[in-house]
Amino acid sequence: RLVEINDMRNCKKLYEELRDKSVDFVIYNLTHNKIVCAIELDTKEHFESIKVIERDDDLYHMFNGLIPLVRIPAKGHYDYSEEYIFKYLRLYGVIEGES
Repeated sequence: RLVEINDMRNCKKLYEELRDKSVDFVIYNLTHNKIVCAIELDTKEHFESIKVIERDDDLYHMFNGLIPLVRIPAKGHYDYSEEYIFKYLRLYGVIEGES
């Protein structure tokens, strides 16, 4: 989660709104003390489930213009190569180079 709820008066309401708004990974630059991008691994549910599609749309609007949200198709296993990840980081403009 990227958001901490400080408003105790509305804590429960805010928690309910943000509960399902998490991402799979965040790349953070320790030198510059800032988030580089968020990564969402898209399983088949991201294309088939109305609830997940709506959640992804909410995430897109929450991140739009603030933090790049990199969407990576999930594989059947989690042995991702650096090149597989870098391909999507370049595609979304997080790093420079050819896609």
